[in-house]
Parts: sequence; structure tokens; C-alpha cells
Amino acid sequence: MAEWERRSVAMLGFNLPIGLSRLKAGEAEARAALERARFQRAAMADQVALRLEEARANYEEYLREVEVLERVLLPTSERSLAAARAAYEGGRGGFLPLIDAARRRAEARLALEVARTHAARGWAALERAVAGDVITLTPVPADESRRETGGATPGSNRKESQR
Repeated sequence: MAEWERRSVAMLGFNLPIGLSRLKAGEAEARAALERARFQRAAMADQVALRLEEARANYEEYLREVEVLERVLLPTSERSLAAARAAYEGGRGGFLPLIDAARRRAEARLALEVARTHAARGWAALERAVAGDVITLTPVPADESRRETGGATPGSNRKESQR
């Protein structure tokens, strides 16, 4: 075959795996970094869920404390003061029991206000944990929360307070 036009040409090519271990090591490193990022994301989600659950539990505890103080301690101290006052006015009791009853009623009122403050702070911590509005997350009905917090639900005056 002396003529160039009639000759067939065949080519053969193949790749040599030079540096294949380096490529596999890079791939393994990338997979390890991806797995580490997944674990970090899961850990962060767990931390956020824990903070949210703690904030919710604390808020509910503060609301129960306010409820107990409003329904039990404050009325009891007021009845005690009324009884001491009636005894003093009727001449059957002394002045010291009257003063003690008045002090206990003042302490009960103070304890109620402190508990309401804790409840408001608990609400703020819950909002901070969610990073937004938690009106939909509270299990307390609207009429009950108004009674427990002194007439307004936490966050109900948000627009007024932001102005």
C-alpha cells in the first residue's frame, strides 16, 4: 500500500491513573467535610430546640406561679387582714396582729408583681428563642392569659411599644 489514500489509520488511547490516590483522598476529604457539616447542623438544631423547650417550660411555670398567687395567696392574705381589722375594731385583737396581716398582704402583692415580671421576662425569652412572634405557640387561651397577666397578653401592645 504505497498510496496514502488507501491506507487505514487506527488510533488507540488510554488514560493512566497517575495520582488516583490523590483524587480519592480529596473526595474522601470532601465527604468528611460534608458529614461534619451535617453533624454540626444537627447539633445546632438540637441546641435551638433545647433553648426553645426550656424557655417554653419556664414561661409556663411562671404563669402557674402567677395563677397560684392570684387565686390563693393574695385572697388569703386579704381575708386575714379583714379578719384582723375586724378583731381590732371589735376590741378582741391587738394592733400587732393587724400590722402583721397588713405586712403579709403587702408581701403577697409584691410577690405577685415579681411573678408577673418573671412571666413577662419568660415571654421575652421565649420570643428570643423563637426569634419572632410566639402567639401561636402558647397553649394559654386568650381570655385566661389576659387574666393572668393583668389585662393584656404579652406582645399584644407590640406595635405601640415599637413606635
